[in-house]
Parts: sequence; structure tokens; C-alpha cells
Amino acid sequence: MEQQNPWTPAAPPRSSSTGLIVGLAVGGAMLLLLIVAAGGIFAYSLLKSQQNSAPQGDPDEIVLRQEPGSGPALRYGTTPVYDACSLVTIDGLSRLDVSLSRDYFVAHEHLDADVPVSAAITADTPDPISNCFYMLSSEDSLHVRVHQTPFNSSDELTRMQERATRQNAAVVAEAGMSSVAWHDDEYESQHLVIWRPELVVDISLRSEDSDGTLDPASFMPRLESLVRSGLSSPPTAPIRHTYLAPFDKVKDPCAAASVEAYRAAFPSAPGAPSMVDGSYRLDAPIPDSQRGFGKSREAQLSCTRNNIVPRGTLNPDHRSLQVDLSVWTAEKAADRSNYVNCAPSYKSRHADPVPITPPVGTRKSCLADYDTDWLLKFQVSNVNVTVGDGDTDGKPDVSARRDQLVSVRLVLIFMESLPRGIAGT
Repeated sequence: MEQQNPWTPAAPPRSSSTGLIVGLAVGGAMLLLLIVAAGGIFAYSLLKSQQNSAPQGDPDEIVLRQEPGSGPALRYGTTPVYDACSLVTIDGLSRLDVSLSRDYFVAHEHLDADVPVSAAITADTPDPISNCFYMLSSEDSLHVRVHQTPFNSSDELTRMQERATRQNAAVVAEAGMSSVAWHDDEYESQHLVIWRPELVVDISLRSEDSDGTLDPASFMPRLESLVRSGLSSPPTAPIRHTYLAPFDKVKDPCAAASVEAYRAAFPSAPGAPSMVDGSYRLDAPIPDSQRGFGKSREAQLSCTRNNIVPRGTLNPDHRSLQVDLSVWTAEKAADRSNYVNCAPSYKSRHADPVPITPPVGTRKSCLADYDTDWLLKFQVSNVNVTVGDGDTDGKPDVSARRDQLVSVRLVLIFMESLPRGIAGT
């Protein structure tokens, strides 16, 4: 019987293993033993991929979908939080006769778990508590940002409302909410701000092409009606991004950039590691360089997990862990990308990749030089994986980055990839 693809969500979630996390703190000799053991177990447990013969699906169909999140709305302290992508969904845009561009990502920033009262600080930052980004087929970019107390301060929300009311546009007050819509001539963008006490939703629509087909004069009022309707109901759990075949078994990258992985990378980082920023490509076009490998299709996914600290990214204690996944329908295409990622940098200003031995996953694994940082690159079956620290301040020593990211790699393998009973439950 074939083994489960380690990056697909067939098994129910397992509880984290305290013993595993403690084990990751052991010194260099034990770490080396764990790496060797992980490599052997991993090779034994991986499936023999069937992706080369799997149905390719309709190449013209957009395979990215959204599903309602499970459970109640997440809470920041005692406050249920609105999710930006749940207020403006792909289906909601479709009902407004608006489609997405296949050449860009959908970006979704949101809480990944409840934040207890003790950790629910006022971040003292203009950043939203939830953010949703769509690029439309009309070449207009749509941003939806949700600001709520106590994540955002009451003073910051008041400033946002005051800026909106200074735009020489009419304020519409209805059903306990106020709104202002206006056009910014300098940046060729439309703006809509909707607010009520302790909540501001800031929406911008910017044209990337003067020949775009979207008519803001008719679209923005309908979009406002959509958002007001969502705000008239209680918050819901963050929406989930999923794929149709042939990518219907792909994990969410934020499950790989897990809390366990984050804690392994940054064991002393303060704050709750509960803010995630995921990006999901609809279905990347087939590169010419891959057409010899069964015309493999590719889904590109990424997630960055951040801790919530005062002043956000401006705080020296801010940390982020990023995991990028390239999922191919043909494993040979993933093999080729893996080879390129870890091949010597021929006539390049970058240093040569540093091999990880014994290798991680199914092919080569290395630390690759990306100007200001070293990124861990490896392959699991038909998936190319990149793991990095998004808060690099000066290029680290390669050995320091290896020690940090190999720990993360161990968590990814043991917590997400190996059969139940090996990782511990």
C-alpha cells in the first residue's frame, strides 16, 4: 500500500509533542543524530508519487476556491474579529460580475488562533488585524483592511475616520455605520471607508492599467453594499483557501509554518505567534522550461507567521517564519526545480549553495544564498519547499542559519509528514 503524501491533509490534526520540542533544544551531537534518523525514517515513509499519471484537470479552470472557516470567530482578547476575505469573497466578487487575474496571488492576513487577554496588546501600529488582497482581471488591485480595537488603538481608528471625512465627500450614515467614498486623482485610486465604534474597514481599488474595463462608479457602491451586509452580521472564522483537482489535496502553507515550527526557530521570541499572512496563486501558467515534464501545472503557496508585539515590524523583537511551497502535478518538474535551487551558482554574484547532509526530503537539500539571507531549500515528493526567517537584520552566518532552520525542518517533518506513532501524539 502506498504511503500518504506528507503534504496532504488526509489525517486529522494531531496534538503537539512536548517531548519533540524539548528534544530540539538538545546540543549539536543530538541534533545530528536526529537529522540522520529523520532522513532514514523519511525515506522509508514517503509515497511513490502518482502525480505523473494523475488527471491534470481543466487547464483553463481557475482551481483556487474559498470555503467558510470552521468554528466561531477568532477572538483578540474578548473581541471577536472580522476577517477581511470573509467580508469580500471570490464568490461575492463574482456576483458583482468581477473575476480575478490568474497572473497574481490572493493574499490573506489574519489571526490563526484566539489570542488570550494576557497577550492581546494594543499593537500601536496602523497595520490591520486582517487584510485581503485581490488582483482583478481588469488589472485593478483591491485591498480590504479591517482595523479593530484593542489590536488597533481607539486614537488610530479616530484618525482614520477623520482622514476619510476630510475628503470633501458625503458621509453616509445608515444602520449604525458611517461611510465615505472618494477618488484619489494623484494615484488613480478609489477609496471607501466604513466605520462604527471600535471598527474601521478601509477599502482601496487601484487601476494598474488605464485601459481597464472595471467601472468604479458602478462597482464601488455595490461593493459597499456587500461589505455593509457582512458587517451587519457577527464575525465569522477566517475563510479557508483550497484548490480543486489536481491540487485538491494540498495543505495550507500556514499548517507548515506552524506554531511548533515558529517556536523551534524563535524559542525566546515574545508575544503570541498568531498572525499569519498567506498567499495563494490561482494556478501558475506552465513555464516553457517545464513543458518536457508532462506539461506539469504548478500551484504556488506561501505563509509567513508573525508574533504580535508593540509597533509590529518596527519592534526589534518582531519575528517571522516563512514557508513557500511549489506544488507540481509532475514530480519530474519538482525534481528539476530542486536541482536548480541547489546547484552551484554558475557565474553568479551569490555564494554557492551549502548542502545539508544527510539530505532532507527526497532529493537535494541546501541553504541557498539570497543576497541578505540563507534560505533552506528541499523537496518532498512533488513539492519544492523553501523555509526562511523573514526578519533578517544583516546576513547571518550560514552555520547559525543552518542550526536554526534545520530545527524548523525537523518540526515540519515530524509534526506534519511522518505517520502517527513516529512523531508522537
